Order: sequence, then C-alpha cells, then structure tokens
Amino acid sequence: MNHNGFQDSSRTDPSRTVNSTNPWLLVMMVDDSHSMSADWGGLEMSMSELVEMAINRTLYDMGLEYCLQETEVRDRIHLKVLVYRADGEVVDPMPNGSKATYHKAPGEDGWVQNYHDTMSYSHQSVSSEVPRWVILSPRGKTPMLEAFGQAREVVQQHVAEYPKSFPPMVLNISDGEPTDCGEPVNWDLISEVCDSIRSLGSDGAEPIICNVHLDARGRNEPTLYPAEPPILDNLESGLWHISSEVPRSLEEFLPAEVESGQGGRRRMFVYNSDLPTFSDFLEFCTSRTNRTKRSTPSFFARLIDTDEDESTIIDAEYTEEE
Repeated sequence: MNHNGFQDSSRTDPSRTVNSTNPWLLVMMVDDSHSMSADWGGLEMSMSELVEMAINRTLYDMGLEYCLQETEVRDRIHLKVLVYRADGEVVDPMPNGSKATYHKAPGEDGWVQNYHDTMSYSHQSVSSEVPRWVILSPRGKTPMLEAFGQAREVVQQHVAEYPKSFPPMVLNISDGEPTDCGEPVNWDLISEVCDSIRSLGSDGAEPIICNVHLDARGRNEPTLYPAEPPILDNLESGLWHISSEVPRSLEEFLPAEVESGQGGRRRMFVYNSDLPTFSDFLEFCTSRTNRTKRSTPSFFARLIDTDEDESTIIDAEYTEEE
C-alpha cells in the first residue's frame, strides 16, 4: 500500500501478457446525466454526442488492432460499458447487455460484431463512419457510486476467472459530482469502493482506476495526470483521490505536455478535459501494445483543427498466443 492507502499498481508484472488465454478487461463507466447534454467547447455538439463518438471510435480501433486477425475475431479484450444516469439507473448499452457480466470479443454475442448499427459521425467538413456500440441519451442525475459498485462486481468475476490476465482497467468519464453520496458529497463512500476494486488483483496486477473530468465551460486549461489535486475543492480533489497512480510501465509514455517536477506519483486522472485531451486520454488508457504513428491526424484532431500528439504506448507484452 502507498502513503495514500492505495495499492501501488506500478509494480505490474512484466510477464503478464494480453492474449486469448488471458484476455484483458476494460470497464467503461459513462456519465449520461442531464448536464452531459451541454454544448462542449463551442463545437455546437453536446458532450454526450462527442463522448459517444469518441467511445465508439476507440472500441472500433481496439477491435481492429487487437481482436481481429484476418477474418477471425480473437478473444483478447473483454468489455463492460456501464452508463449511469437518472435516479440510480446504471445500464449496459451493448445489444446483449442483459446477458453477461462482461462481454467477450468473439461469437454472435461477442462485443466486436454485436453492435447496434453503423453511424456516420460528421461535423462541418469532417466525417467518420464506425460501428455504434454505445448510444447515449442524457437525463437525470449522476449515480456514480452505484456505477462503481457494479464495476466492482464485473472486475471481481473477471479476476476470479482470469487471475493471470493483465490488470483490469476501470475508466470513469464524467462532467460532475456523484449525486448518490449525500450533500455535500461524501467521497469516502466512493473511495471505499475503489480501494475494494484495487484490492481484487494479486500483487503486481491490481486493477487500475482512471477518471477523466469534462467541463463544457472550459474554466481552466486541462490538467493532465497530476501528482496532487489540481484544485482543492470537493469535485477535483475527490476524483483525484480515487484515481490510481500511473503504473511505472507507463510513466515514460505520458504525453509531452505533462510537466515534470511535481513531487509524488502522478495519477490516472485528467481534469477540465477538452475534446483532444479526452481523445488522447482514451487512447492512453486503452493501449496495450505498440501503436504505430498515424499518417494523418485523428478524426477528433481534425474536428477541432489542431495537430495531434503522436505517441507510442507500451505497457504489456502482446502475443499472438491462443
């Protein structure tokens, strides 16, 4: 345990690999509350629309790069998406959402081929057509505690069934505070659940919890992977405290914009994220092997007319093993 009481995920066992014998688990928690319908960054599109686009694009890339080999789908990545909204409503938006604790990659019910439809996302002169696994319809409140509780059940089952897999990752995407932890928010309730999630893995393979905070108002520049809470108020410090430390194996691949010199270990947390930062954070959190540099800017980089930071991420050996 580190000085904050969290289990240190930095000692990831390098012998653990991502393959069909020991598939990796990704749990995506997505805030779909009413506030997510706000316009994001002057793009005349809501946060929910842009988050939906980014998630589906990320899943599409993961399916192509890690699970698809010629015409065969390999079972290398397991997936669970938890959309939380309304008054305690936490749903799995996948077409087979009610049939599995988590979704394997291959088969008729596998997540790779089992999507709702194919949709062309466009804005101004930029368009992209991808399968649509996740459909968001923001409404109501932000039951984040309930979502973390369900994420724990998913991670617990996966760790029991695949004890030698690479550490599962829980990625939480939200624009605000939980509404099911009292008023003012009692962050200790969520911290207890997150500590419990991290405790499920064996030494060197503790699950990793990541948080990205979205802010439609753009109050400040994005704060990337801070080693201390960026702003000492209830929201920012709460999300920072529940985020895992950046694993040692990933530190050298942090974005170039991350400033050095902070004391302590950096956290898997981005505050006040804009669209390109959010897109980069998704890629950073979901990369499990070498990334080849893109010859053209990403869809989201072109959407906002900015250059994309091209980085290579390596955090687990990847094999073709079955």
